[in-house]
Parts: sequence; structure tokens; C-alpha cells
Amino acid sequence: MGHLSKLSLALAGIICLFAACNKQHTSAESGNIQSAEYKAFHAAHSDKTCSSSVWAEYPVSGEKQYLDSVRMWIDTVLSYNPFSEEGKMPAFKGNRTDAQALVTYYSQQKMKEASANKDEDMFFEDGMLLENHDSIFVSFKNTYLTSLSIMNYCFLGGAHGSTTVYSQTFDNKTGKTYGWNMIKDKNKLLQYITDGLKDYFEVATVQQLKEQLILDSPSIPLPAQAPYFSGDGLILQYQQYEIAPYAAGLPDILIPWDKCKDVLTQEIIDMLQSEITKQ
Repeated sequence: MGHLSKLSLALAGIICLFAACNKQHTSAESGNIQSAEYKAFHAAHSDKTCSSSVWAEYPVSGEKQYLDSVRMWIDTVLSYNPFSEEGKMPAFKGNRTDAQALVTYYSQQKMKEASANKDEDMFFEDGMLLENHDSIFVSFKNTYLTSLSIMNYCFLGGAHGSTTVYSQTFDNKTGKTYGWNMIKDKNKLLQYITDGLKDYFEVATVQQLKEQLILDSPSIPLPAQAPYFSGDGLILQYQQYEIAPYAAGLPDILIPWDKCKDVLTQEIIDMLQSEITKQ
């Protein structure tokens, strides 16, 4: 569960630092990544409250095609509206080169959507709040490729909130996006996934593993989320309830660099030579 723990820490930092006011944080820049953050806290429905925050590691230098592609992806994933059935909100119409403007817009817009919700069943007498917190960060970067991840925590009432993790890998020159098109051998990948899930659930056999899962078919499916990279190798990420109960968290599998050559296309292997040859 190590990779999920790192992701959880990124989101926990947002929640723990949450202030009881609308607050914009000055953007901080380091190298070719800018950090931008906006937090909103708003009283709605008398003593009931809603909250929203967005934090993003945002690219500020590099090839134009790469920057345009990454910024469009960030814009797209932040435009998801958890507080409506349609799942969308008005698009950001500003300049995507302005990280602070973009994250401020989406934090405020989600705050607006949450506080406008009239469903009293989503609020509790003890002041339980509607929440949406987004954290976008670079999970991997080398000379040729960058993987970005978004971790979202959302509470819409009920017994608990939900956490999702989505990622995308980009060519640092052309902005081309990679996901399942990086994989040359899905059968071999499924073998690694099965072994990784046995480690995750701390079981010895496939039968014991399946007893931990909730599956619609006899075989273990590939994750809905496309694979991406961390500093240690290729990550396969399942979402809550995708293959296992809520208590199991978000099962993730690491395929270390020395095994990546078994499942990745030659194009991607060539871009990862420095990582693979370190092993």
C-alpha cells in the first residue's frame, strides 16, 4: 500500500491545512513546476457547511505542445462536478498559463455548486459538510516523459466520503498522451497484477485472493484507470469498489523498472532507459 500512502499524504496535507475562510495562497515556483492553491470554506443551510480546495503542481516551462497538453488535461479533470448528475460545470475561460486563476476558478465554482445544493438529506444535524478536495501532482518525470496524478476526495453524505486517483503520462516534447497504448503484452501484465494483488492483500494463492475481491467475472480485470509511472516503476491503480470492498482501499500494484521491459512497448522502453538500466 506504499504508493497509495504517498497519494493519501498529498491529499491529507490539503485537508489538514484547511482554513475557515476563502483563502488564496501565493503561487510557489520551483524549477519547471509551479504550485498553486485555493481553498474555500462557506456556510450554507444555516449551521451546515461546505468546503472546496484545489492544489496543483502546474508546468511553467517546456515545449509548447507539452505545456498545452498537460494544462488542458488539468483543466479537464478539474471541470468534473461531483455535486450534479451531469458531472460538469461551466468551463474555465481564462488563460491556462495562469495556474492560480485556473485553480481559484474551479475551487470557487465547486464551492458555488456545493452551497447551492438544496438536498437536505446531504446535510446532518451535527454540521457534517459537503466536501470536495483536488490534489494534482507530478508522480514521475524524466527527460522524455511526465506522469501527473489527480487525487480527489469527495463527501456527498452517507457513511463515508470517496477517494479517486486518475493519472496521465505525457511526452515532454510533443505532448502526446500515453496510457494503455504503452502496453505491449496485457497477458503478462495481468500476471504481474495478480502477483501484486496477492502482495497487497497478503495472501498466498489466487483462490485466497479472489476471496478478498468482489468480481463480476471469474477473471481479475485490468483497472479502468490507465497505467502510469512513479519513481519506482509502472503503477496499476484500482479505484474504491472496483474490485474490492471499501475497506480494502484503492488497491495498487507496482511493476519495478527491471520488469517493465516485459510489458511496455519499445517506444516507451527507449524513453525509460536511464531508469531501467539502473536496476
